[in-house]
Amino acid sequence: MKNKLGIVIILLLSTTLVLSIAQQSGSLGEYDPHYDGDMSGKIDPYDFAYFASIYGAEGNPINWTQLLEDVNELQLKAESLEERIQRLEEGLPFLDDFNDGVLDGWTRHTGSWSIDWQDSGDGYYVGSNGLTIIDGINQSDCVIEVTIRFNNTPLGFRAGVIFRYINESHYYYCPLSDHYDDVAICRISPDNPTFGHLINSTGNWQYPIQSDTDYLLKVIVQGNVFRCSINDQLIVSGSDGNYTVGKIGFRVHSAYAFFDDIKITWID
Repeated sequence: MKNKLGIVIILLLSTTLVLSIAQQSGSLGEYDPHYDGDMSGKIDPYDFAYFASIYGAEGNPINWTQLLEDVNELQLKAESLEERIQRLEEGLPFLDDFNDGVLDGWTRHTGSWSIDWQDSGDGYYVGSNGLTIIDGINQSDCVIEVTIRFNNTPLGFRAGVIFRYINESHYYYCPLSDHYDDVAICRISPDNPTFGHLINSTGNWQYPIQSDTDYLLKVIVQGNVFRCSINDQLIVSGSDGNYTVGKIGFRVHSAYAFFDDIKITWID
């Protein structure tokens, strides 16, 4: 990885020089119409020659500015699961936008999970009535942020974040519901592994949830206290001390939901 990054730095410096020359000579081209908006998962992000050939295809002038932006973007997307976990260990956030089209690092326990590509080129992790967990992360205190959207179908009950996951009958679940227009914090346990028990909480559970609308769900997990916000508005908070550490993931219950841009940050 270090060798590749060294090569990329040299290439980027060389390209910057060429960009400067191109700008001075007036040969900087327009945006390449053959660029499809997202090449992640389809090419080697370090294959600079491939980029140059694509951006200059069929006699079109190379847009060096766009090329540099996309090379930099794909280098960030090329992080492996191990590198993302190391970011957490170093105090940096864990990030996954699913734009690389790869589900390495996620274990699907139940239900159907896949990547769905939007017209914008963004990738979404799509779940239908199931549960999926991030591998290699056991957390206690953290902040979990993710964008959630329900599909516009009659099927729409609950979808949200799970945390301090031990197994399929021991974890916490913070879902949204476009059926009941509410937000909940539940403790899943062997005596009620499907719906769980609402934990002691304060706040207004009701919140209007519409289909085909993105909602930023933020769950702050600190000690025995959990706080749930939607679009930066605190909705409900509660406390429970049954589970102290575990994994993080998503759950969809009798619904079809899209997840994007998960970010996990440790709390010291």
